[in-house]
Amino acid sequence: MSTIKAPNITSLKSTSLLIGLFIPFSQAYASRVETKSINIDVYVNRDGSLDIVDNRRIFFEKETTEFTYQVPLTPASNISDFILRQDDQLYQEIDGNQENINSYQVLSNKNELAVEYYFWAKDQTKKFTFNYHVNGATSRYQDTALVEWFFLDKNTASITNQININFYLPDLAESEQIQAWIRGAFDYDLNIESGQNIHFYTNQLDPKYHLQAKVTFPSSFILGDIIPQTILSELIEQEENFQTEYTTQRQSQQVQQKKLKSFPDFQSQDSDTGNSAVSSDMMI
Repeated sequence: MSTIKAPNITSLKSTSLLIGLFIPFSQAYASRVETKSINIDVYVNRDGSLDIVDNRRIFFEKETTEFTYQVPLTPASNISDFILRQDDQLYQEIDGNQENINSYQVLSNKNELAVEYYFWAKDQTKKFTFNYHVNGATSRYQDTALVEWFFLDKNTASITNQININFYLPDLAESEQIQAWIRGAFDYDLNIESGQNIHFYTNQLDPKYHLQAKVTFPSSFILGDIIPQTILSELIEQEENFQTEYTTQRQSQQVQQKKLKSFPDFQSQDSDTGNSAVSSDMMI
């Protein structure tokens, strides 16, 4: 199959770099890139591995020829069998400096799955599907099995309007045998459906925050060695404390932002001193 060289990729990189010298990366992209929706299915396999299908509808206002898919990795995890599609078009993996339209290259390291992909878009929405297999994201303890995974990097360069995530467990369980938590979303719905499907939904995320999910279920659902440790009670307490602290920090941040809007002179004075009215400690 013949491929077409992506137009103006080099000049686009130069323009992006120039913009980045003057305003933060997320602000530079926010006016022209908007993620309309993200729909993710996570299938937990009997061997403890995950199969992930990540569908994203992204609107590009200005001419765009490349974008990056970024997902932080948990410490013991590794990725294989990566596939990228745009609608029915299968993208080809490349290495080096080819950068052809309908292609991608994996730039991952031990801390992050990063995939740079090449296309052409202007004032249009494109649908991309990212498929990959994950090992090492699930642990089997004496009292529970735990799967934890990231879905959005906190440096995501676009506003995200709607996120649906479904976890599918390999077996049925009583609802009280399943626990689930989300980090990085202030308002969300989380439901355990049919004893096997955990559904999460939010309609807006601030791109400054990462998105992470943790799900526990009976350890008998997956195979593998059991870690001689009980964690469930401690984990429940830990996540409840985190959610309380996170909510308090976000509410405090919103109050500070309202003050800045109400008293622009205060905002100006604060900027002159080089201090931020909202503590960076609040950022996750």
